[in-house]
Amino acid sequence: MLHCGIIGCGRICPNHFVTLNQHPDVAIRWLCDLQVHNTAPFANSLSNVRTTPSADDVFKDPSVDFVNILTDHASHYLLAKQALLAGKHVIVEKPFTIEPEHARELVALATANRLKIICISQHRFDPMINQIRALVQKGKLGTLLQINGRLLCGRSTEYYSESYWHGRSAIDGGSALINQGYHMLDIILSMAGIPAKLNAYAARRAHVDLIETEDTISLQCVFNNGALGSLNITSGYAKEEWNAEIEMVGTDGRIVFDLHSPHQPPVIDVQGVNFSEIMQTVTRTYQKVGIGYYGDLHDLQIKDFISSLIEDRSPAFLPQHAVDTVTVIHQAYASAHRNGFAWGSIS
Repeated sequence: MLHCGIIGCGRICPNHFVTLNQHPDVAIRWLCDLQVHNTAPFANSLSNVRTTPSADDVFKDPSVDFVNILTDHASHYLLAKQALLAGKHVIVEKPFTIEPEHARELVALATANRLKIICISQHRFDPMINQIRALVQKGKLGTLLQINGRLLCGRSTEYYSESYWHGRSAIDGGSALINQGYHMLDIILSMAGIPAKLNAYAARRAHVDLIETEDTISLQCVFNNGALGSLNITSGYAKEEWNAEIEMVGTDGRIVFDLHSPHQPPVIDVQGVNFSEIMQTVTRTYQKVGIGYYGDLHDLQIKDFISSLIEDRSPAFLPQHAVDTVTVIHQAYASAHRNGFAWGSIS
């Protein structure tokens, strides 16, 4: 039996808690949150669990095998480092860290101590997306011409005003890209690789008095295979909804899919590819967990991580890929700043 501790009991916690609580080889021993009352909804369904506002209590417990770090972005690095130094395996919510050098340090530290660490990139475990990626890698689209992503979402005033860190540049590390658009970028990179060239423009137009960071950002990329790409994100839409579309166009076909609508059928217009056969291979029962657009894919990645501990193998998603995603985000913000965007202040 593996024992774990959850550090951070906020919006994303249900997506981790459900899988851990239902897993036959895992027992949740600690629930930790700076506001310890946030642990109550989860602790009430458990027996033999302890709650605390201090992560040190979790790290000092020799019975804890791994921890799930679900806290604000800026704290990921130090908490993950403390966990590794305490001999714990680590699951970190996205983004891995804010700074690329911190992400590289965590990977090196885990390797040196023969520990496993992963960053949550649950959409890389989506059976539909994996089928689409296989089509691209097999050259079914012919020469890849473009890969474009568009995320239209809305964040309410309360989302920012009721949080101590959302929209704060030093803690959030950004907004529209590193927070709302992280998974969009991550999946594009999984399809096309790290861009050879990248240019970005950012703006703060909808949440001017609420955030220090960007609510709208546009990336333009040239990939190593010569394909062009773009990623356009705004969190300033009036309605709190999600429309996360990725389109890939090649000389022999086109594929369009929505990242944040779990199991919504994609558009596959590729000669010789049978759409219905692909969908039959990716069918799975959708279990609504937490906030609707978060989907249920955390379950697949967390279960793979637990299996990797039991079987003493590498996780299916290697942390180096998360390092790459953080690196590209860092490059995009650097480009946006060179192009005139600056972090602001909250009035």
